[in-house]
Amino acid sequence: MSNTPLNTPRSRIILPALILGGALLIYGLLVGTQPELTHSTSERQPTTIRATTVITQPHTLRVKAEGSARAITETSLIAQVPGEVIWVSPSLRSGGHFNQGETLLRVDTRDLGIQHQKAQASVVRARAELTYATSELNRLKALMAKEMVSDSALAQAERAQAVASAATLNAEADLDQADRNLERATMVAPFNGRVKNEYIDVGQFLQPGKVVADIYNSDGMEVRIPLPDSQLAYLNSEIMQAGFFINDETSAVTLWASFGGTRQEWQGRLVRTDGEIQAKSRMLNVIVSVEETVNKNGVALPAGLFLNALIEGNTLNDAVLLPRSAIRNDSQVLVVDDDQTLHFRDVEILRFEEDLAVITAGLRPGETVCVSPLQYVVEGMPVSVVE
Repeated sequence: MSNTPLNTPRSRIILPALILGGALLIYGLLVGTQPELTHSTSERQPTTIRATTVITQPHTLRVKAEGSARAITETSLIAQVPGEVIWVSPSLRSGGHFNQGETLLRVDTRDLGIQHQKAQASVVRARAELTYATSELNRLKALMAKEMVSDSALAQAERAQAVASAATLNAEADLDQADRNLERATMVAPFNGRVKNEYIDVGQFLQPGKVVADIYNSDGMEVRIPLPDSQLAYLNSEIMQAGFFINDETSAVTLWASFGGTRQEWQGRLVRTDGEIQAKSRMLNVIVSVEETVNKNGVALPAGLFLNALIEGNTLNDAVLLPRSAIRNDSQVLVVDDDQTLHFRDVEILRFEEDLAVITAGLRPGETVCVSPLQYVVEGMPVSVVE
């Protein structure tokens, strides 16, 4: 087999060299003619944020809690005389309303009337005996002055007069008791109130000591509200130390509940605390007095109603109120400096009230605080503020 021009040893060396040389020439042309790159720096664009100006102002702390209404005065109507019930007021039923002095129940007075007549007769007889004994004593004293009667006779007359006087007092006391029994046969309401439970009806025979009904005074109610120690710190220190207000100061309380399908409100005032902390819950009860038990809608506050309460506490003189969205890392805010950059600032937060944070230290009036919920923040980041 003969060698061709492309298959000779020389051609096998020259051909690759030509290819490599051509590639190097092309690479040189490309590198020599490439455009020169220029470097440019871009400025950081400020982030647009919402911000508010710091204002210090007085702020009254309020404590939200819950409790149940109960009557200040609750008692039982008890029969004091025996007799058959002949009339019961329509008001003397569970849930019934009554006014002070209103007749609630009557008992048959015929037996009591007979006892009253006997007591009257006893008084007449005793007074007659006393009149006779007094007259006899005076007669013997006159004879004694003339030495016409013995000492023993005079002593016996004095004794008879003393016995007649005592019998008269006893008879008059029995008559007073009979008068009172007749009065007690008619049971009268001791105050304005409502009936909690009733245990009597017409025809029933009463014995002294029988409970007729459980009633309570509707003119004055109180609400017992349990509070944890963390909430007690916001209330007036005077009532927390003494258990009641020493001066005439009071803390207003707004009470509300859904009653009859609508929201009803009553106004009360904080008056005292319980004498001890509850052993199980470790809470202290505060007592709210409600004097106006009928609200502006004409609805009376019923005993046992579960109520929401808003209690006015201490007043801060220089508080700063910021939206909750302004707080970062639990106790920091973002302050916008004069050069429109953001900086972290530690603050003292007293408490959160719904969507507000109450700040007591760390900010000065006139400073600008970011309220936008930024996800990424760098110390010194430039911003554009929108009030």
